[in-house]
Amino acid sequence: MLNLLIGIIGGIFSGIIVSRFFMIKTDIDNQIEIIHDMIIDLDNIGDLIDKLIKVSKKVADSSAEFEEKNEIVDVDDWMSKAKSKVLTDSIDNMCVLKRRLELKEAVSLRTVEEVINSITEYKVNNDFSFGEMDNWKDRISDSREQLIKYEKVVSATFIKRVMFDKWMIIMIIICLSIVVVLAILRFM
Repeated sequence: MLNLLIGIIGGIFSGIIVSRFFMIKTDIDNQIEIIHDMIIDLDNIGDLIDKLIKVSKKVADSSAEFEEKNEIVDVDDWMSKAKSKVLTDSIDNMCVLKRRLELKEAVSLRTVEEVINSITEYKVNNDFSFGEMDNWKDRISDSREQLIKYEKVVSATFIKRVMFDKWMIIMIIICLSIVVVLAILRFM
């Protein structure tokens, strides 16, 4: 009878512990997916900067005009609108993702906020000189690298989060206590 009781209790607690383990794993996978989405947004901004550089190189005079849909369009105006649209979408998406991101360390929070602030600062800058666009391309690339590093840090924290999860600790302590009590009762 005691063996049956030990088996039932062990099964219940091991089921709870395994469920908690996979819940933590799913949470980390979700965090990595959010960071990956932010990296995609940064890639979109990098692509935008590449396109702006190509347009600037093709048009010798930045105040030149070109024809689009049978309308004459000012290059600076077109580049400002294109940049504003892509950056607004990316910033809005990254802010939504930031709210979904559960940042465990203050360093990680600063990293994500610096990335978003950098992009917001770029949005209001309307200098389309080659040097300025190269500078921003480098900053976006640096931001992307920071997020990639953070993605690796999140991936590496899985075991740490499992070991220090308060519910896992409580369940293990309760499970071990019951096993010890049952073992003592068996030998009495």
